[in-house]
Amino acid sequence: MRILTFDTESSTGCVNDGSLCSFGYYLFDTETGNALQEDILIKPMAKFRKGIIGKNGKIGLAYDESVFYASPKFSFQYEKIKNIISTSDVVIGFAIENDVKYLRDACDK
Repeated sequence: MRILTFDTESSTGCVNDGSLCSFGYYLFDTETGNALQEDILIKPMAKFRKGIIGKNGKIGLAYDESVFYASPKFSFQYEKIKNIISTSDVVIGFAIENDVKYLRDACDK
């Protein structure tokens, strides 16, 4: 059985502006004991809004903004992400409905 947990990140916090910038996941195969973990970076269509929440009113990024802008567009990463999700038997997450909204928006854009 392949168990997937994933989280998405957005450059704006909005689910309808092409702001998906990261698909991080952990995939565990119970039969083999193998695990895969990766943060797939995506060039967001929307510019970063870093002053909305967080410490001192600023959002900290896991990577420098330039790293996200140098990353491939979602269309380039789509098949890889689709394969990760579609080959999983169980998907576990927190507020996964929001993560799916970001993925759906990226597909629409």
